[in-house]
Amino acid sequence: MSLHDRLVKQNGATEGVAVVQRPAAAARQPAAAAAPEVAAGDPYAELKGRIHHACIAKLGPELFKQETTGDLAERVLHAVTEQLTLDRTPLARGASLGLHESQSRMWENLVGRSRPFWEHFYPALQEQFREQLRRVDVETFYRAVNVVRPSLIRVEADEITYNLHIMLRFELEKALLEGSLRVEALPEAWTEKMRSYLGETPPSDADGVMQDIHWSQGSIGYFPTYSLGNIISVQLFEAARKAHPSLLEEIRRGQFSTLLGWMRQHVHRHGRKFLPREILKRATGSELTVEPYLGYLQRKFGEIYGVRTGGAAAAE
Repeated sequence: MSLHDRLVKQNGATEGVAVVQRPAAAARQPAAAAAPEVAAGDPYAELKGRIHHACIAKLGPELFKQETTGDLAERVLHAVTEQLTLDRTPLARGASLGLHESQSRMWENLVGRSRPFWEHFYPALQEQFREQLRRVDVETFYRAVNVVRPSLIRVEADEITYNLHIMLRFELEKALLEGSLRVEALPEAWTEKMRSYLGETPPSDADGVMQDIHWSQGSIGYFPTYSLGNIISVQLFEAARKAHPSLLEEIRRGQFSTLLGWMRQHVHRHGRKFLPREILKRATGSELTVEPYLGYLQRKFGEIYGVRTGGAAAAE
């Protein structure tokens, strides 16, 4: 029995999850894509709505044709907010890829998958997707976009299983570099690890070893930066909440300038002036640690699935 099946059997918390898998009409996609105005208050106003992330810039309209209601907002949030950290100073591009990815992962997950975010934006989403969402309330939608279920595709993974996708890729590319795995054997090795970690079998290489652009463009060693970004994102978000206790209420009102301003002040403006660990220490007062991230996952998904945990949350 999978993790998802066990959790549903215990609590039944994911009733209505099918709503986020309903196809989103292509004609309405741009309107929905523009809805999460996380760049509001940004002096670089032209960033609002611009998408440069490779997975969108290279695929263009074809990506939008194949998106589902649940994937759309998350994909756009990741792509757009990733640009908010770039081109800030002559020392641009960020201190490290882990710190860079922490920003997109924070906006995508801690903000874009939070209950306050959807309490504000869900009415607008319902208006754009009347047919798909007319009988779905905001709480059902929130739980649906946070369902825990193994998936074939990394960018569609939930917050719990996402890092398993990263482990799989890191272990394979490490074996390739060490010479213990031949390129010709990579698809089979991928399938074996997918079965072992996630209980899924890719029907084709397109849904397996060929789904990412990273290896084909030479970005060997990039994948672990996503997991580092997950860990760092919670540390930064908790520090921002400590400095601004009303942060979640602001998100509930659709206001993001305080959070963006805090990130500008403590992360973005430094560029590469400091090493990443020093930027993190200056911003949060502590070294890199996994405890806040684990606490966030335990609290959030414990509440959704009715599982008792002792973790503390970074976002509701």
